[in-house]
Amino acid sequence: MRTIEAMKKSSEPAQNTKSTKTNQRTTLSQPVSKKKLGIIIVGIIVFLFGLGVIGKMTGVLMTSEQEKMQTYLEEKYGEKFVVGKATYKNGGFGIEGVWGAEAYPVQSKDIKFHVGSYQEKYSDYYVAALWTKQAEKEMQPVIDRIYGKDSSIIIKLGIWTTPPLTDVATKKSPTFKEAKILDNGFSYNIAVTNDQASNDDLQADINKISLLVDELQSQGVKQFSIDYRGKNGGDSYRCYLDNEHYAQFGKENILTKCMRKAEN
Repeated sequence: MRTIEAMKKSSEPAQNTKSTKTNQRTTLSQPVSKKKLGIIIVGIIVFLFGLGVIGKMTGVLMTSEQEKMQTYLEEKYGEKFVVGKATYKNGGFGIEGVWGAEAYPVQSKDIKFHVGSYQEKYSDYYVAALWTKQAEKEMQPVIDRIYGKDSSIIIKLGIWTTPPLTDVATKKSPTFKEAKILDNGFSYNIAVTNDQASNDDLQADINKISLLVDELQSQGVKQFSIDYRGKNGGDSYRCYLDNEHYAQFGKENILTKCMRKAEN
């Protein structure tokens, strides 16, 4: 069945082909009128002006959010902070996004942490950053004892907090010692990388991870994760182990149940 448009075309009388082609050439060769050109130019100017206004408004919002974050931190901790450029993510039509920035205390520029806000509610990881420094200091002798001076091994420590601890923790309460033995305390995260691992090293590295876990448990740490990554020739291996997996696998089965060949 033909459409209405097709039926309409079939009922139209044939036109002079030569005349039609001439008319088409005449239409295509007509220059743009001054009026149309003026409208185009005005449209471009309005568009560029709009971009400038939007950019300026975005800059004002970013500066305003930075100031709010700085005020929030200084009122909460009673010290001066430097807050970096605020960024806005995951926002869209009808969806409110989140603001985030990197900050550090004026007196300790090496202690960098994330501060953010969602729906005017602010949170930060300043205390987690302070606890990370404490963890590094506390674990350094243990790492030296287990790994010695092996330059092929890279170890990074980090403390991760989640609500409600993130919201209520201060520099004084709970203390680092108190928080690590809480059931809902922080997570003690350790990343171990060995880019020159042999087959024997994989087993040896797993044994050393067990020693790290023994140390954490002896300190009463309830939540932890160890992320091991090793390279053996052209192959990569990974073992991610947290407190629940460790209890499930058992120390003697970590290599067989945890270590996996990773995609390059």
